[in-house]
Amino acid sequence: MMVFALLLGALIGGALAGFTGALAGVLFGYAIWSLLSYRNRLSALEQEVQDLRGRIDRSYRTSPSPIPAPVRESAAPPDRLAAEVAPHFETHFTPDDPTIPEWNPDWSETPSAEPPVRDQVPQPQPSPFQTFLTPTQDFLAGGSLLVKTGIIILFVGVSFMVKYAAE
Repeated sequence: MMVFALLLGALIGGALAGFTGALAGVLFGYAIWSLLSYRNRLSALEQEVQDLRGRIDRSYRTSPSPIPAPVRESAAPPDRLAAEVAPHFETHFTPDDPTIPEWNPDWSETPSAEPPVRDQVPQPQPSPFQTFLTPTQDFLAGGSLLVKTGIIILFVGVSFMVKYAAE
């Protein structure tokens, strides 16, 4: 279908205005084809939404109505109901129960000695190459590289302008 629309547009445009008309016809044919394909897709999606809404409506209509809960004709007094519903637990607690062992910590209350002091490991001295390289890396890696490059180019341009003005 798309190829047909492109060829038809190219033939009509070529017959009316030559090569440029053929190119314009191809573009026009593509635009018409895409418009028609989107319209067909939209109508298919609208039909699918309508079908899904119909299914939902049918499922609500065919679902059984909920069965009402039976109503008790004679209600018991609230005190009796609370006594029936509340569970009864028997607890026996004796503070000096022999089955529970006494807790004895394995450590003493005060520390026996101060923690050992770690020996300071001397840091290696950077090489002269690293002392030159580190600020350069910080300059290039930190901040906006585009701004820094622009400033350098501006500086070079101003220096050439001063040189030209001096001549």
